[in-house]
Amino acid sequence: MRRLVSSMASAASVKGIDLSQPPRRHPDCDNGKRLFREGDLDGAVCAFRRALGEDPDNVEAHDGLGAIALIREEVNQAVAHYRHVLRRRPEFARAHYNLGSCLYCGGDLDGALASFERAATLNPSFILANIGRASVYFLRGDWERGWALYESRLGPGEANERRWRGEPLEGRRILLRCEQGLGDILQFVRYARLVSKMGGRVILEPPARLARLLEKTPGIDTLIRDGMPLPAGNDPVVDCPLMSLAKVCGAGCYPSAVPYLHADPADIDRWAKYFSSFPGLKVGVVWSGEPKHSRNEHRSIPLPALEPLTRVPGVSLFSLQRGAAAGMLTTIFPHQIRDVEAHCRDFADTAAVITALDLVITVDTSIAHAAGGLGKPVWILLPYVPDWRWLLDRSDSPWYPTARIFRKPGLGDWNPVIHAAGTSLSRCILGEEQLF
Repeated sequence: MRRLVSSMASAASVKGIDLSQPPRRHPDCDNGKRLFREGDLDGAVCAFRRALGEDPDNVEAHDGLGAIALIREEVNQAVAHYRHVLRRRPEFARAHYNLGSCLYCGGDLDGALASFERAATLNPSFILANIGRASVYFLRGDWERGWALYESRLGPGEANERRWRGEPLEGRRILLRCEQGLGDILQFVRYARLVSKMGGRVILEPPARLARLLEKTPGIDTLIRDGMPLPAGNDPVVDCPLMSLAKVCGAGCYPSAVPYLHADPADIDRWAKYFSSFPGLKVGVVWSGEPKHSRNEHRSIPLPALEPLTRVPGVSLFSLQRGAAAGMLTTIFPHQIRDVEAHCRDFADTAAVITALDLVITVDTSIAHAAGGLGKPVWILLPYVPDWRWLLDRSDSPWYPTARIFRKPGLGDWNPVIHAAGTSLSRCILGEEQLF
């Protein structure tokens, strides 16, 4: 769940934990928070523990230690810290939320929901508590209650007279406002076609990296590039956040026409010729998500863990990884995985690469949504309790018919997931399984 309010620090906010406005302050806690922001978790633990040595009930120190324990998937320890906080301050709404986040990551959804609900009762304006509740409902497939609560992410300032709530559009112009991450946009842009069928003349202003890919998306009439203004007289009459369209168009509605994303045929041919010089099944891999994502530590895989995939006979591997994580290839797998994403300017280029490949194996990041929207076989590697859109206990996705899901059986390392994907990859090579 993406952070929508300020917290202890920006570094803390992306861990799914809220440490804002602690009731007490201690110099070692200030030092611990600084070390936390700098990524020195061991140093932060030492600082927080020094604070506890002087004051065993220091709420701020327990908050910090709970956050670090959760990052390290030491869920029981994290829960213990937040229960300690709540024994001292049972009306501390943020501690109830933090406890709910720990229980959520540990798979105790009933406990998580109860904690989120308690936080929301104590502080009705606590946006994160409602998003937490929505996430539990989504995971369970209760889309109607989930979407209703998820609207709280927008805050009261987002309610305006131009907001579209599903009334007949009758040819009016509507701006679909992009929000959150690139993967969210790629997943929910599918609703543009429904909005168009409901009578809207759809306008979209995507991030620059998505603009070329989305300019031919069905249902979009006008795409605004690089902050350029609309032509005179084309101002939208109504607008709607992109991720509100599932609720407006009907909770649990999955527009089924996949693919809804399309790469340039000439670019696809160019990459297909490149891949034709390599033997076997051509497979793209992504092992790390956006570092600022709220649960990136839980969804990303250490690159060395992919080693079993490099030993599957009859497979050629290609990296679709972006960012700092891509730089690790040259030292860990300099020959086993070839970097092709380095040659991609934006998602239109990446889409052409994906289309020319046989399969994509990826963690939960924007590439999963790109491959799914393109209608390509995609295997998504998920943590024990995944992001809400992937539901629970299923190996497929209602959002993407060409997706297969491989889930961690519990907390801990990724070895079982990588082993399962490698085994299935071998079976696909032998014709004993299908890619999806």
